[in-house]
Amino acid sequence: MGLIIIKIRWFLGSFAPLFLITALRFMEPLVSLMLTCLAVGSAISLLLLVFDLHRVTRTAIQYQIGSIDDRGADVAGYLVGYLLPFLMPERPDFHTILVKSHDVV
Repeated sequence: MGLIIIKIRWFLGSFAPLFLITALRFMEPLVSLMLTCLAVGSAISLLLLVFDLHRVTRTAIQYQIGSIDDRGADVAGYLVGYLLPFLMPERPDFHTILVKSHDVV
């Protein structure tokens, strides 16, 4: 499995709760269904990835830390992604969805 595929699966899996929270906020059935499917699919993909990695690496892996980088901006962006669904209006229209999804990306 390529490293980029693993990174994408980790990324989507980490946002699975956000997809589910956002799905509960929308009143449009199609948008809500798509986000729910994305949440479930990314959570299942993450679980399969964890089990697969556990199967491949049954022995402990030792890592040596070479450097430490400040990732404060990444953490702030990640947290904002979880807070945005709670700041949206009750019934967002397509324009609001587009603007809020652009903020997350």
